[in-house]
Amino acid sequence: MNKDYKRRDEIIFGNYRASRYESGGCARADISIVQLKQLIEEDFINVHENQNDSPNVLEFLNDIEGHEDNAIFEIYAISPDREDYRVTIEGINIDISDSDKDALCYFIEQWRYADEFTINNMANGYSIRAWWD
Repeated sequence: MNKDYKRRDEIIFGNYRASRYESGGCARADISIVQLKQLIEEDFINVHENQNDSPNVLEFLNDIEGHEDNAIFEIYAISPDREDYRVTIEGINIDISDSDKDALCYFIEQWRYADEFTINNMANGYSIRAWWD
């Protein structure tokens, strides 16, 4: 695991700021597929790790294949001062067009048992959010 926390936070937040971790040593963010792939490439995230009953990172990547640009990952980063320093995905948001009913059904099937699961209608489709505690 890469311990260069300043580089890690640059990828996630744009910069490192120690005060970001004052409340329990954990900072949350929403990241794109580009940021997630950068975290993987630079070994800041364990691709086999998951948040409780959530899919692991590789499973998320497999799930969203073909829809990567429509996905936002809810992550948390643990302070470099803590022994359990890491980045973990705890949720995902994905937009699906009206015309892609197969993807809508697939994502519902994959994530419907998340601790929080919502589907919202949008002008041209649906927005799905799944989150694991």
